[in-house]
Amino acid sequence: MDDSPFAWGKFWPEIAKWYGIKYGIPEPDESKYQVVTLPRDPPPRGFGKPGKVYVKFTFEEWALREDVKEAWERIREREGLRKEANPWRSKEKLRELFQTLDAELLGGWARVQTMDKSKKFGWLGHVQTDEGIRDTVEKMVELRMVPKL
Repeated sequence: MDDSPFAWGKFWPEIAKWYGIKYGIPEPDESKYQVVTLPRDPPPRGFGKPGKVYVKFTFEEWALREDVKEAWERIREREGLRKEANPWRSKEKLRELFQTLDAELLGGWARVQTMDKSKKFGWLGHVQTDEGIRDTVEKMVELRMVPKL
């Protein structure tokens, strides 16, 4: 984390470019979305109404589809990915993984996480967030966990 605001919605086009795939932006028509009202009242900021997230799907719903599981298996075989890199090996693990992904990625807000405590303890290094994610994905490629970029 580099102390900068970071939003996955702004970063998805970058990931799409890495893999050479098309991407789009969400439709502005709110009636085409499912509204999820977050359960914290008051919200974490301490005032105002609970947050709302507008979604067309969840990663958990997507991951539970049989065609997605079959597609991953074809990709895994074609790319020579490790069998342990298969989140579909356990329905419980699959739900856990993709529910966590939903919680992190579906909100439309930016994340800012501070490095203040780390700096206080002497950490003075810096890695730009997008470069750190790219490095992580490249390591996952080396470990045969995800397809090559």
